[in-house]
Amino acid sequence: MVQEVRVQINLTTEVNFTLQEETITGQEVVITATRPLVQRDLTATAAAVSREELAVLPVENFTDVVNLQAGVVEGHFRGGRIGEVAYLVDGVQINDVYDRSFAFQVENNAIQEIEVITGTFNAEYGSAQSGVVNIVTREGSERYQGSLGGYVGDYLTTATDLFMGLERISPLHTRSIQGDLSGPLIPGYSNVTFFVAGRYVHNDGHLYGRRIVLPVDQDDPRAQYVTVDGRQVFVPALGDSALVPMNWSEQHTLQAKLTARLFGQHKLTLSGLWQGDQGKNYNHLFRYNPDGTPTVYGRSRSLLATYTHIFSSRTFAELKGAYFTNEVREYVYEDPLDPRYPRDDALRLLGGNFSFYRGGAIMRHFRRRTETFTARFDITSQVTLRHQVKAGVEFKQHTLTVRDFEVKRNPSTASSRPSPRCTRPTTSTTTNGRSN
Repeated sequence: MVQEVRVQINLTTEVNFTLQEETITGQEVVITATRPLVQRDLTATAAAVSREELAVLPVENFTDVVNLQAGVVEGHFRGGRIGEVAYLVDGVQINDVYDRSFAFQVENNAIQEIEVITGTFNAEYGSAQSGVVNIVTREGSERYQGSLGGYVGDYLTTATDLFMGLERISPLHTRSIQGDLSGPLIPGYSNVTFFVAGRYVHNDGHLYGRRIVLPVDQDDPRAQYVTVDGRQVFVPALGDSALVPMNWSEQHTLQAKLTARLFGQHKLTLSGLWQGDQGKNYNHLFRYNPDGTPTVYGRSRSLLATYTHIFSSRTFAELKGAYFTNEVREYVYEDPLDPRYPRDDALRLLGGNFSFYRGGAIMRHFRRRTETFTARFDITSQVTLRHQVKAGVEFKQHTLTVRDFEVKRNPSTASSRPSPRCTRPTTSTTTNGRSN
């Protein structure tokens, strides 16, 4: 019996062993082997990280694993741009067509293996220029099993004059909880299995502001002059001076996968992923007006169906259909006609060169939504022990909608109606086909 044999993505693993003939006494014989230092059948610069290795690495998500590989720095492969990297989940690309970033996060407890290719990748990755990140997600097990984990923490520094708000220790400043469950869908029937994983993570960040003023304009009836360092300073409205996190983030992720083995070795897989996140980006000019910066909201959904047909021990085919949508919204108030919006000239009148804003708010409203449909067929055959042939076709359709405008509120508008920078949503549809 040979144990712990790893078959990596897109590679053939050769196992050689010799059994000595003897009388069977019922004692188990275990044969172990070490991985060769040089893989002679590896034609690309690639690295694979298994689920077992991922479990012991001190990383938060799969992007941290990617950045640990040689030639990768903060998502840039060998000096290339971030948008030049192709991200695949179970063989389907998940890049957002808007900026070519990956559309959603796959949590570590849902990953079976990660393959990072940094050079000389095959023609099947036609849209990749700098590198490829191929993620294979976990399937359900034949018996019920699960895990639950989490952590809490806080930031600690002695430079409290630079980082306000970190003087006190709060164990719930950063918190995360994640879990997974897998097993047969019907007890005692292992041909249909399920896998479910989820995670919640919240981080208040390490950059705080103090609510000295409110995001209103100079015409507010609460306007007054206050004395600061012996000078009279005009402010439209004073706040409660509370500490406010200014680079906080929160994310919810839920992933499910259903696997059915049909007619022997043929397999049908259905998987879905939902992700919701929100947070803020730090703006130093709003340090004493933290409510004037926008909140960024994100939502992603994905559905994937894969049918694998085994023709023989050397040849198999895969048919995939996938749909995912990714949406990003950014604003201070959701309604552009919200009366809490200040005048659009408030930042100009209540700011100054290299000084903090004494009121006003960022008036931008931004929303984009990407929808991608993918259909793909691949056939793979191990013709000989050293020759493998692949062929396939792929169809993609993208729909991109962008809405970007600024709220205009001043005496000339007579109301708080938005004056769009882009007067109509921009919608584009792209269809791509390929043949290898």
